[in-house]
Amino acid sequence: MEKLSNRLINSITSGHERSVRAKKNIIVSLFFRGGTILINLILVPVLLHYLDAVRYGIWLTIVSVLAWFGFLDLGIGDGLRNKFAESRAANRIQLAREYVSTTYALLALMMGGFLIIILSITNVIPWASILNVPGSINDNIGILVIILFSFLSIEIVDELIITVLISDQKPAIRHIVDFFSKALFLGAVLILSYLYPPSLIYVALSYAIPTLVILTIVSVWFYTGEYREFRPSVKFIKWGHYKDLLGLGFKFFIIQIGVLVLISTDNIIITQLYGPAQVTVYQIVGKYFTVIQMVFMVIVTPFWSATTEAYVKKDYAWIKSIKKKYITLFWFGCLALIVFLVLSPYAYRIWVGSNFHASFSLSLVWALFVVVQIYTAIYFFIVNGVGNIQLQLYAYMVVIVINIPLSVFFAKGLGMGITGVVLASTLCHALHLFYLPKQVDKIVTGRLYGIWAK
Repeated sequence: MEKLSNRLINSITSGHERSVRAKKNIIVSLFFRGGTILINLILVPVLLHYLDAVRYGIWLTIVSVLAWFGFLDLGIGDGLRNKFAESRAANRIQLAREYVSTTYALLALMMGGFLIIILSITNVIPWASILNVPGSINDNIGILVIILFSFLSIEIVDELIITVLISDQKPAIRHIVDFFSKALFLGAVLILSYLYPPSLIYVALSYAIPTLVILTIVSVWFYTGEYREFRPSVKFIKWGHYKDLLGLGFKFFIIQIGVLVLISTDNIIITQLYGPAQVTVYQIVGKYFTVIQMVFMVIVTPFWSATTEAYVKKDYAWIKSIKKKYITLFWFGCLALIVFLVLSPYAYRIWVGSNFHASFSLSLVWALFVVVQIYTAIYFFIVNGVGNIQLQLYAYMVVIVINIPLSVFFAKGLGMGITGVVLASTLCHALHLFYLPKQVDKIVTGRLYGIWAK
């Protein structure tokens, strides 16, 4: 046992310094991400019990719409992620602080303007019609939207500390924040279920407040301690840096829109075609299979900024070795998905009860969706770390155009129902397989040129 323990410790602490940092973050991340996944699984029956299937479907749809607006930073956060990592790799501390300070200033102005617009127009937007809310539901959807968007605007700025930490190859902090936020959310919903009748507004407050409070604590902790030299300051705001942040950041923004069209619009399509209750079915099956994706992403995430550092230092051999390891890990993910698929009918029954029914075809297509997601993630994180994302941008522009009509065609035209919606998203995401592997091969051999290098 001692030999096994020593071997495990040695495997973690040996190797390139960049890899050791990543492995330590992965271990911490897996622990807290595992806890978060468990909490998310528990939240499904708890929220279903408190809200009922229709309200829960409405809640899931609202959260998916909120995800759209979560990218209102126009990709500036991702621009900071790469620029901060590049500055740190080159040991340019003041430049890194300028990027941090400028990003905070830009986002504070943008989110302030956004919030003013939302507060001005919310009363004239027919949210109940958009979300297909039945007349029997008397929750004030307008107030609910105002609450969520107000907290979102503040959170987008507050969350920049997480971007800085991820850029410095400390992604585990994100998972620690997510864990405690979700744990407090679960505790609040359990209390609500005993003390109050079903209320989407109470759920929204329980969802938003913990995250905001924890992010504020994390910001104060790091900017007064280890990251004091990067603390945002008015005198370090350099408006000229907006070109660097927005140039790369806006490309990431378009890509993020493509990702949202690929995933988040599914909830809206389903609620419009089949009602909020079917969103619940779609989401429960999705949450079950994406457990594998979440674990995989925890392992891949540290290597975005690590790849940036390696590319700046022209360490192509390290990037190539990491890619090979992740391809091996991908096959283990596929085996896990097969097991999940076989056990899915029993898992649903144990998890959410015998009244829940999902077709095998829906489970199969969700499993295929995750296969495509985890395979392409290997290449995405390498390409994103290098910053040559022009081809990815073009691919997502195609996705933005075709995903919704393709989803409706499969669902209604071919009579596949919500299974067709997931299949359309799977095929759209598979478009990236036509160029990503070739681009990564050019990166690891140092032969980037033309469109591949943009």
